[in-house]
Amino acid sequence: MLELKHVSVRFSPESRVQAVEDVSLVLPDGGKMALVGETGSGKSVLLLAILRLLPEAAVCSGEILLHGENLLQADRKRLCQIRGGEISYVPQGNGNSLNPLMTVGFQVGEPRMEHCGESEKQAVAAAVTLFRRLNLGREEILAKAYPHSFSGGMRQRALVAMGMAADAGIVLADEPTKGLDEKRITLVAEAFHRLGDRSLLCVTHDLGFAEQIATTICVLYAGQQVEIGPAAAVLAHP
Repeated sequence: MLELKHVSVRFSPESRVQAVEDVSLVLPDGGKMALVGETGSGKSVLLLAILRLLPEAAVCSGEILLHGENLLQADRKRLCQIRGGEISYVPQGNGNSLNPLMTVGFQVGEPRMEHCGESEKQAVAAAVTLFRRLNLGREEILAKAYPHSFSGGMRQRALVAMGMAADAGIVLADEPTKGLDEKRITLVAEAFHRLGDRSLLCVTHDLGFAEQIATTICVLYAGQQVEIGPAAAVLAHP
């Protein structure tokens, strides 16, 4: 279970402006939650705060509890175990975070080598399987290709595959459908449905996508949590 208690974030100790202000929510084991809100409402900042990936000058207060362990007090070694192994992250963007000097199959499979003890051959084979789920086409060839040969939509789906690769118990996804057409959005939704009993916390502007993947929706506005509840109720009677 992931639990946030009164989490606030500001980007310098002197600043009175808070990017996230007093957010509390619970993501139970197997829970599926969508974070929605306009640009600048603090959604992506909240995901980065969970993984302690904010700039060094950022000040994060409150508690972020993973099965009772406060991640804000975890040391670097423990954070390396958590990132990818217990909590995976699908970053926002069109895949520009992929390393241009490494094949995409290696990068997608790398979490399995790091956290599951698999060989490179086994990890790349798992990446090919994930590519097939997301219908990239010519999956075995693409696994040996480099990011520059992928379209923006293909790179984004490769990042989704990377986030799912190591079977982490919690998946954090930041705008995983950005730039994708309706057909590809459906494929990403289907991939998330295959998470089974794993938990999902997904940032999205797409309310239709949120309705497909989430049982709970949390609405942020100007850094504040203004509404949370069952997806159907929030969308029908906001």
